[in-house]
Amino acid sequence: MIWASKLPNFWLLPVALSNPNDPRSSQVVEMVQETMATDIQRNQPRIIVVEISDTTNTYMPDFEFLPFFLSFDTFKKQFMNYDRVGVLETTQASFEIYVRK
Repeated sequence: MIWASKLPNFWLLPVALSNPNDPRSSQVVEMVQETMATDIQRNQPRIIVVEISDTTNTYMPDFEFLPFFLSFDTFKKQFMNYDRVGVLETTQASFEIYVRK
């Protein structure tokens, strides 16, 4: 398995999303969305795993990753190449699994 994203995690998002009126926050949000879209376009991963819940996530407990990224048209266009094939559940988290068409 190869990590297809330049971003190892989204540690910048909680602060950026909690300060929507700060221009720097808008820049961070745009950078994260654009980076993910570009990474998918460039690397065309066969599988994308999306966290849908995580009881250990204390920094963004109710955050929904997929709606956040789908609000960015470039990401949405790339993500249309994927179909949801299942859900992986652990005792602490759940993930949706998407496979490239």
